[in-house]
Amino acid sequence: PVHDLSRSQNKDVNGLHGIPSISTTLKKPLVPVRSATSGSSRDLSEDDEAEGETATTENMDPVDAKRVRRMLSNRESARRSRRRKQAHLTELETQVSQLRVENSSLLKRLTDISQKYNEAAVDNRVLKADVETLRAKVMHSSIST
Repeated sequence: PVHDLSRSQNKDVNGLHGIPSISTTLKKPLVPVRSATSGSSRDLSEDDEAEGETATTENMDPVDAKRVRRMLSNRESARRSRRRKQAHLTELETQVSQLRVENSSLLKRLTDISQKYNEAAVDNRVLKADVETLRAKVMHSSIST
């Protein structure tokens, strides 16, 4: 919703019609101004934020106070959303790492089993050749006897 300037300006009896008085223009800002610290603005505790919200909204027009509370609520919601997103990303990275390890293990097993299969196939061909040789000997010896 757009803030109706004419409504707040008409409340001020000392100012000219449509022109706010000095007291109106020097009101506290709608958003609390925070002093610069070595930490980021995200480092404020929930108590600090709630205290800032109360101090900011208690001397405001109810419509402005509601808008500021909604804005602060939206910020907190966005902060929670970013935390969830980061946690999900961390979980996915962990899962990727585990799946890479599992994939590597499965590839090694596949290589080992393929090698054993190839060795068994060679042994099988040798044994079949031996069987044929022995059959031929048996046939040859039964004919000669």
